[in-house]
Amino acid sequence: WPESVRSVSLAANALAAVPRLGDLVHSELRALFLNSNRLVSVDLQPLAGAKKLERLWLNNNELRNVDLAPLAACQTLRSLYLDHNRCTNFDLSPLRSCALLRALRLTANPIVGELDVTALISAVSLSLLETDPRTKLRAEATFATLPPALRKRSPSIHW
Repeated sequence: WPESVRSVSLAANALAAVPRLGDLVHSELRALFLNSNRLVSVDLQPLAGAKKLERLWLNNNELRNVDLAPLAACQTLRSLYLDHNRCTNFDLSPLRSCALLRALRLTANPIVGELDVTALISAVSLSLLETDPRTKLRAEATFATLPPALRKRSPSIHW
């Protein structure tokens, strides 16, 4: 793909696998939409080279585990949609470097145990954090350090 391509959408194509994600990703990519497919797994490692990535939508798939580690390099990430999948846990620690993150959607995943949202403290612009009401949140922080979306949920956070 030429570097002039800023957005790639493979949404709603009934894909069971992503064809060579590395071929879709380059340093100027701003948005990658893989939502509304039948993906069971996705390797996000090629996204480590997408330094300007702002939007990543993986919602409405059948993902069971998503390694978010490569997203630590995506410091301009603003929205990450992982809702409506089959993930039982999320390690959000790689999102610590995503200070511009505004929206994180995790609803409709069978999350087991507590979800540690401590890494989201650095996302000072976070205004949308969607989880199921039954999902227990945990944070190692004080109320004053929480971004707005977590302050709204503060009664449900275990300190």
